[in-house]
Amino acid sequence: MGAMPGMVGITMPANVLVLRITNTTDKIIKNIQFNYDESNMKDVVISTLKPNQNKQVGISTINIKKDSKIKMYNEVDGKTYSYIIRDNSIKSELSKQYMIPTSIYINKVNDNGELEITTKLEE
Repeated sequence: MGAMPGMVGITMPANVLVLRITNTTDKIIKNIQFNYDESNMKDVVISTLKPNQNKQVGISTINIKKDSKIKMYNEVDGKTYSYIIRDNSIKSELSKQYMIPTSIYINKVNDNGELEITTKLEE
């Protein structure tokens, strides 16, 4: 069975937001989680991100009903740190359409385990 016309280069369904995470530090970062505000979906988890490693995850947007913030979390010694990756990034009428991938760079791990990050929308 051959490839379907118009399907060349498609790697993720249109209702998935792609996040690319890069650890630019010399530390191993464990248990990074992603989700939307008020989401009842299970968190997307990266269990381990080694120094200078990058990983890509996708978050389903199919159940988004209103504008939502995309958040990233990490937990160290029982304390959870939260970071807003994209603010009000999903509008319900766009939730099933292609969305711009977001790159997240972890620049520093503070002594308490909190991360210093920068984000960039891919062109």
